Amino acid sequence: MRWRAALKLLAALLVSAGCLAWLLRGIDRELLAAAIAGLAPLPLVLALALALTLPFWRGARLAQLIPATSEHPSGALTRIAAEVLFWSFLLPFKLGELSFLWFLHRRLGVPSGQALAAFVLVRFADLAAIVGLGAIALALVEPTLLAGARGVALAGGIAAILSPLALVIVAGGLQPRSGLIGGLIDGAARAQSGPSRAAFIGTTLGIWATHATIVWLVLQASGLRADAPLALLASSAGNLGFALPVPNVLGLGPQQVAMATVLEHAGVLREAAVGAAIATYVLVVGAALLCGAVARWGGSTAPAPLRTRIFGGNRRS
Repeated sequence: MRWRAALKLLAALLVSAGCLAWLLRGIDRELLAAAIAGLAPLPLVLALALALTLPFWRGARLAQLIPATSEHPSGALTRIAAEVLFWSFLLPFKLGELSFLWFLHRRLGVPSGQALAAFVLVRFADLAAIVGLGAIALALVEPTLLAGARGVALAGGIAAILSPLALVIVAGGLQPRSGLIGGLIDGAARAQSGPSRAAFIGTTLGIWATHATIVWLVLQASGLRADAPLALLASSAGNLGFALPVPNVLGLGPQQVAMATVLEHAGVLREAAVGAAIATYVLVVGAALLCGAVARWGGSTAPAPLRTRIFGGNRRS
């Protein structure tokens, strides 16, 4: 087991080192240092403040699938969201994502099927939103797209963003069942009211719009008057890179490569593009680790009562 852990750590180090080497290839180190040192502080402070709100967006979205009760108030969902981000950055191969299921079941007593349903829905919604927002941004940024292709990109982007609702609606029409499948259907059917569905999609968009705004603020701090669609495209490309199940150290990997590549393709000086990607990385990771540490060690994280964990006290009547 130890040698497997050592191999995973080695793989993570190699991927992060390789991506860092790619970012720094053929770059003027003095210009890069100047670009980072010249970042305006006010936009960075605002970007950090926004990065600290990401767990709250995620907790609010999770509340649409797991209604608050006396046993797990909405604040507990925000704490879990913060810890999941914390472990997602610390553990390689996206293993930190599995803490989502553990926390919901172990701490809140959420039945396994419902926890799995929530995990599938939020991750599908994340991927759909990233792809959809990226398609919309590409249609707005890339002037070489034909009018028809631009229309397809816009329509496809909107369809992708709304696609998670199809899973929710279908689950709501299925008959309740027992066992894991029953819990999966039960969990996926939670957000059946119009306001809950709107809140589920709205909070998902809030997460990724917040990340895009962070990128935009970093670009402003760099002295680049980049418009919002470019920031959105760079953010989407970077988050698609982060979604890849590849090992890395503290999230340093394909995300920064993808973001810097998009910015450079748009005409941003390479040193400025790499500096913006690194600055965004530091802000988001720093905020995630801070929020996760506070959530993990800043208060009680006692597990749910044994009866709740066994019988699953959050089922439909």
